[in-house]
Amino acid sequence: MCSVFFRIGPLTIYSYGFMLALAFLAGIMVAGKRAERAGWPRGMVYDVGFYALLAAILGSRLLYVVVNISEFSRNPLEIIMIQKGGLVYFGGVICAILVTGFYLRAKGIPVLGGFDLLIPSVALGHAIGRVGCLLNGCCFGKVTNVPWAITFPASSPAYYFQVHVTHQLGRLASRSLPVHPTQIYEILGELFIFAVLIMLYRRRSFPGQCFLMYLFLYSWLRFVVEYYRGDNMPLSSLPFLAGSPLASQPLFSSFLDLTRGQNVSVLLVIGSGLCMLYLFSNKKEARTGAEKSS
Repeated sequence: MCSVFFRIGPLTIYSYGFMLALAFLAGIMVAGKRAERAGWPRGMVYDVGFYALLAAILGSRLLYVVVNISEFSRNPLEIIMIQKGGLVYFGGVICAILVTGFYLRAKGIPVLGGFDLLIPSVALGHAIGRVGCLLNGCCFGKVTNVPWAITFPASSPAYYFQVHVTHQLGRLASRSLPVHPTQIYEILGELFIFAVLIMLYRRRSFPGQCFLMYLFLYSWLRFVVEYYRGDNMPLSSLPFLAGSPLASQPLFSSFLDLTRGQNVSVLLVIGSGLCMLYLFSNKKEARTGAEKSS
């Protein structure tokens, strides 16, 4: 863990913020090269990347604050301290998709085709951003004894969580208990998705396939990784949901056993999967109709 890279006088360079900036630069460079091959002006990629980045940061931070409002009740100024971590990825994705779609439409670019071209950069940027999570110590895993488990120092979120929330650790301990390196799991998964999307782009059957495939694959990745996350509690841990009359219903209770991220992942897997089936079947029917007419 290395939450601070270096200090220059009053200026502090946090590893989390630095890796977010690096993720943006890497993603925009890859998108720029791909856009030139597709006949887009490179400057348009920079514009849409800038707007999408702002939307992603605002959306992910807003959702984090909403679901962790108690953390900010005593010190509201902490809301803007994003360099220390505290972003919910799905909130950023939703806002970035909306802003990017609006921008592409305003510029007369096919929205789904534009999403297909840009989405590999999202996977690459997310992988680099997770390195920032690893250095910052957030998004940590559950306690485990696997050989590749990692520990964090006493200043880490994992240590605080184990001492003050789950009480798995005494205050005199110098480091956290060994945990799953969930940040690394997600880094490897995102790099795999990035490679798949790059290969799929030239072989796609319909506009939007790469975009939908990203939502499908990442949602599966997130659903699995959430089982090993130590900082995300199931919905059943929320008193107002656990005490609901619906909690006794089998279907509802099964969702309560999942985390917020897993519930969103389930919806995205179903939604993106159904959209891909629908668009692929339409493409197949159109091709069959064209062959018959000829």
